[in-house]
Amino acid sequence: MEPTAEEARALDKTAQRIFQRVQGEARKVSPQPEVVFGGSFARGTWLKGEADIDLFLKFPPDETRELLKQQGLNIGRRALKNYRPRLRYAEHPYVEGFVNSTRVNVVACFDVERGKWKSAADRSPYHTDFIKERFDDSLRREARLVKRFMRGLGIYGAEIAVQGFSGYVCEVLTLKFGSFLNMVSSVAKFTRNQAISIEKAPDELVKIFRTPLIILDPIDIRRNLAAAISGENVAKFIASSRNFLKDPALNFFLGPKPSKVIHSYGISDHLLAVVFKHSRRSEDILWGQLRRTLSFLRRQLELGGFVIFRSIPASDNLSESALLFLVNSYSISRRIIKVGPDVYRAQDLSRFVEKNRGTRLMWVGEDARTYALTERKISDSALFVRTTIRDQRLGLAPGLRDDFSRGFTVLRGDKARGVLARKKWLWEAVMRLVSTDKLAFGAN
Repeated sequence: MEPTAEEARALDKTAQRIFQRVQGEARKVSPQPEVVFGGSFARGTWLKGEADIDLFLKFPPDETRELLKQQGLNIGRRALKNYRPRLRYAEHPYVEGFVNSTRVNVVACFDVERGKWKSAADRSPYHTDFIKERFDDSLRREARLVKRFMRGLGIYGAEIAVQGFSGYVCEVLTLKFGSFLNMVSSVAKFTRNQAISIEKAPDELVKIFRTPLIILDPIDIRRNLAAAISGENVAKFIASSRNFLKDPALNFFLGPKPSKVIHSYGISDHLLAVVFKHSRRSEDILWGQLRRTLSFLRRQLELGGFVIFRSIPASDNLSESALLFLVNSYSISRRIIKVGPDVYRAQDLSRFVEKNRGTRLMWVGEDARTYALTERKISDSALFVRTTIRDQRLGLAPGLRDDFSRGFTVLRGDKARGVLARKKWLWEAVMRLVSTDKLAFGAN
């Protein structure tokens, strides 16, 4: 968890080398932005083996957003041209590269006064200064414990693939509670819509947020740092904190041990997987598309009468992804009862009768409502998904429509086991789908 002195020296050497490259490129443009370090590296809270180097380009506040975007990308691409540069996306695009295994981000922002934000990234340098001014070595160690705990639970990271707790959020939590143990003890008692603020915040301000957890940004209390954290991850944070207090173990920091049990129940009888290939794109964009498409297909399945226990997206983050569903049953009854209006609503009743004329059976119930026994068009879940994707492509995320049109595979049950097991990323996702969360519930 704590980086070694040798690792810290090596990282600092790399950071200074990249800083000089970025600063050299920044000097070639007008207006020239100021280059500053940000993120966990600048704050001294990075985890062993997981350091990122964030560099912010602070442009004058009177420049346009278009100039900020273009100049920022130009500087980043040129500075990282030898380090596999690629675009990533937040409020506006930025450049990411890798120096050996160290991720480097070059992000443009405006050099504004506090509170006069022109872009979301403008707050980041203030975040860095805020934490550096308040953290000592003890708090930095506690922050690393908090981050390692989040990592072990699988909820560390603000990217859309995770929808979890960012490094800065972990540091704010550390500052609020003073230590890791104080934090989990407090989190175990959280109530719905729990609000966290470093300083006392007006009640009317807190009430404007409607998220499972509210964490007010200490440098901008009108911003909720927990807005992008999923409800599932907030719940996992609370349940796992309670479980940790009952039975502290290293697994909470290292992650659960891989299960040696093949979950044949879930895979054999309930797993439905849609696997497809796609063109490569930014992970931020890809995961947004996957979540939108998963939500659409799940909604259609449920409207079609299928019961869905759980559903998650999965991807190798390169060229192949999957949408996974845990269904109650692969097939449902073809027969379905439609409930119509009561007999006192003459016009509505007439329309219902006309629409369902020719059905197997129609009757009036004791409640004076009209009922029709009819049949579903599709009662097989795999066929339903195939048909939905082919016939209702407009419901899919726009960026994936062309990818689906080139082909996809629907797998289910034991017939899918061999295909799934050959793809490590997919098998790990399936195991998450069909396994109990041991860290949250203490299951054996």
